[in-house]
Amino acid sequence: MNMDLIRINQWAYQWKMQFNPDPLKQAQEIIFSRKIKDIPHPSLFFNECEVKKVSSQKHLGLILDCKLDFNEHLKAVSAKVCKGIGLIKKLNHIVPRSSLLTIYKSFVRPHLDYGDVVYDQTFNESFHSELEKLQYSAALAITGAIRGSSRDKLYQELGFESLNLRRWYRKLVLFHKITLIAKSYSNS
Repeated sequence: MNMDLIRINQWAYQWKMQFNPDPLKQAQEIIFSRKIKDIPHPSLFFNECEVKKVSSQKHLGLILDCKLDFNEHLKAVSAKVCKGIGLIKKLNHIVPRSSLLTIYKSFVRPHLDYGDVVYDQTFNESFHSELEKLQYSAALAITGAIRGSSRDKLYQELGFESLNLRRWYRKLVLFHKITLIAKSYSNS
């Protein structure tokens, strides 16, 4: 791998390009593995600097960690969603319910939905239940109902689907798009 990084550097020099021109932005590596025991790997060097080993990185708004359990992503999503729910609670007595629903669907729920096709794995059940709790909290804030109210009745009243059902729909849509693309490639 170090030899490949040297070749990349040589190519960049040949074409008068420069990787990581800012010395404060060190190159980073993350190794994805669900193994219990970490396997030591030799250090990598890029641009004559050691590549920094990190346990998580943010890519396109999704925080990927080395175990792919998405705990750091859940913390970030929870923080964003809780801010939105707090805003809805403050506006509950001032703004009509239809506006609160619009605020939720426009500014809060997209955080719950984003990247769900990636992290929707069977070993992430606790992750999914935490997200569902956040949507339930939002439903309580919108309706002004007390904690312990029936989730199903709240969802029915607001026209919500469970996040699990929303993920299932989006996975079906993605599968359909993939099959259409594969079909168009096989026809050409």
